[in-house]
Amino acid sequence: MGTVSNPGQGGNQPYQGDNPYAGPGAYRGPSDPGRYGSSPAYGQQEPYAKQEPFVYNPYANQPPAGTGGAGVQQPVRRPGLMVLSLVLLVLSALPFLAGGLVFLVVPIQVQEIVDLLPTIDPTGQLAAAGITPEQILSIIRGAGGVVAAIAALYILFAVLAFTGRNWARIVVAVLTVGFGLLLLAGLVQGAGAGGSGLSIAVLAASVVGTVLLFLAPAQQYFASRRR
Repeated sequence: MGTVSNPGQGGNQPYQGDNPYAGPGAYRGPSDPGRYGSSPAYGQQEPYAKQEPFVYNPYANQPPAGTGGAGVQQPVRRPGLMVLSLVLLVLSALPFLAGGLVFLVVPIQVQEIVDLLPTIDPTGQLAAAGITPEQILSIIRGAGGVVAAIAALYILFAVLAFTGRNWARIVVAVLTVGFGLLLLAGLVQGAGAGGSGLSIAVLAASVVGTVLLFLAPAQQYFASRRR
């Protein structure tokens, strides 16, 4: 019997078809998965799938050189208006601090209180209530100590707010509201007194100094300090 030649492979190579006993390298047809350049049969996978090698890059998550870490939040510098705020708040508290220390530290004689009774108590209500000049002196010293302590705390909270403590800023705002109401009440009662100009200046300094702590530049600074 003569051999049947495959017209696509030349006349001298025998066609083996799907012969399972064909030797290695023999041509088994266009669907032969072992032949170079042939495609796998339907439903089959290539015996050796090509995979990309894994390469570890230790600098994959680092920002590009020269960018300076654009995604990192840079610290916000303290705005200059906070310096002005601190100066105004300290100036508004200094008169109370000085006045309280005067009543607390300066020696006052009982006889001086007796001489001042017509001015302090023109209607004689204190004497009618049985309050002696010695007790009046103790009340004056105690009130002076309280005023000096509150003024010192006001200055301390203003300094802490200047350093970026948000809670201190809130305390300063609360104290400013309290001081403002007291000063307004004093201005209303003593409208004809000569010290009304100083009270107005103190009130304006404390209010303006507190408002500066809540403006946009200061808000950004306090927000950056909380991160």
